[in-house]
Amino acid sequence: MPLLLGVFCLLPALEQAAWGGTLFFSPEAALREECDDNLFYDQDKSADDFLTTLSLGLAGECRAERLKGSLFAGLDVLRYADHRELDDEDQKYRADLSWQWTERLNLSGGGGFQRDSRPDRDLEETGLVLEPERRDRWWVQGGAGYALTERLTGQFSFNYSESDFEGFESLDSEIFGWDLALVRAHDPTLKSRLVFQGGRYESFNEYQRSEVDYYSLQLGVSKALGERWSFDVAGGARYSESEFETTTPLYYFLYPEWHLFAYRVDQSDSDDWGWTGALSVSYRDRYSELKFHFSHDLEPASGQTGATIRTSFGAVLSHRFTEELTLFLSASYHINESEEGEYAGSAIDERIWWVQPRLSYRITDDFSVEAGYLHSHREDRDDDYTSERNLVFCRLLWRHRYPLN
Repeated sequence: MPLLLGVFCLLPALEQAAWGGTLFFSPEAALREECDDNLFYDQDKSADDFLTTLSLGLAGECRAERLKGSLFAGLDVLRYADHRELDDEDQKYRADLSWQWTERLNLSGGGGFQRDSRPDRDLEETGLVLEPERRDRWWVQGGAGYALTERLTGQFSFNYSESDFEGFESLDSEIFGWDLALVRAHDPTLKSRLVFQGGRYESFNEYQRSEVDYYSLQLGVSKALGERWSFDVAGGARYSESEFETTTPLYYFLYPEWHLFAYRVDQSDSDDWGWTGALSVSYRDRYSELKFHFSHDLEPASGQTGATIRTSFGAVLSHRFTEELTLFLSASYHINESEEGEYAGSAIDERIWWVQPRLSYRITDDFSVEAGYLHSHREDRDDDYTSERNLVFCRLLWRHRYPLN
C-alpha cells in the first residue's frame, strides 16, 4: 500500500508537466467469483475449488499536445474456499510516459512491478502452467523514434525484467532485449519495416543455470484494406547460442561425527539457426470486431530452465447486440517445444488450447457485470499425460473517471 500511495503522489507532477493538458483519475473495484474443477492441471483432477477475488485499483492519465502518461496501481485479494494455503494478495504497479521532444524525436519509457501466484497466470500469453508459487516480477523499458525523412523513421527500444519465485520448484530469471528498426511509410495505408533485434534469457536457481543469447533479422509489412480490414505480417531468420550448467550435490559420510559435501558440475552448450514469423489480421465494423494472430519465435520459458520455441494461434471476436450487451469469444492454441540441451536444460514438449465465451452487460456508465466459461486442454508429450480444466466465473465491476483539471 505505501508503494500505491507513492505512485499517485506523482499525479501533481504529471499535471504540471502536462502544460495545460487534461488529467484524469479513475478508481475501480471488482468482485469475481469462480469455480475451478482442476486448480493444478493434474491428469486426475485432484483439486477443485471456489475462488473469490476482490480487486481494487487506481489509475491516472494525462494528455497534452506533446506529453502522454499513465499510472496504475492494483491489488487483488485471493481467497479459496478449501485450499486456504493458496490465499494471497497479488499486486501490480505500472507507469508509462511518451514525450514528443521535437518534431522529429519521440521518447518513451516505462516500468512496473507485479506480484502474482495463480498457476494459470501465464496461460493465455504463453500456454505454460506454473507452480502455485508467489512470483515477484519487475520490468523497465524505453525507446526512441527519429524521423529521418518525411517517410523514413528510425526506432530503438529496449526492455529488461527480473522474475523471482518464492519457492524452489520454479527457476528465477532475467531477460534483456533490444531492437533497431527502420520504418518506411509508402502511403497512408502501407508501411514496411526492417528490424534487427537481440537479447539474452537467463534462468537459474541453486543447482541449475542457463543462458540463451539470440539475434534475429525480420522484414515486415502492414496494410490497411479500407476502413474495416487490416493486416500485419513479418518474417525472418534467427540465430541463438545456449549454455547450461547443472550442479549435482554428492553426500559422503566419513565418520559418525564428520561428513563431507562434494559437487559434480555438468556443462553443455549449443547453437542453432531458425526462423521467426508473425501475422495479425483485424476486422471492425459498427457492431463487431475480429482479431486473429499467429507467431513463431524463440521465447523464455518462465519458471523453467532456458527457452522454448513457441508457436501460437489465437483469435478474439466481439459482437455488440445492444448498447449494453456484448458477447466476447476468445480461443488460443500454443505449442512449446525444446530439446534437452538445445534451448532448455530439460525437454519441453507441450500443447495447450483453450476457448472462452463471455457475456458483458453494462448496467450504468460506472457499473458492469460479466459471466463466462473457460475450457482448456493440456497435453504434455514429454511426460506423456493430458489434462483438462473447466472454469465458470462471474464478475461485478465498478469504475469511474474523474477529470482533475
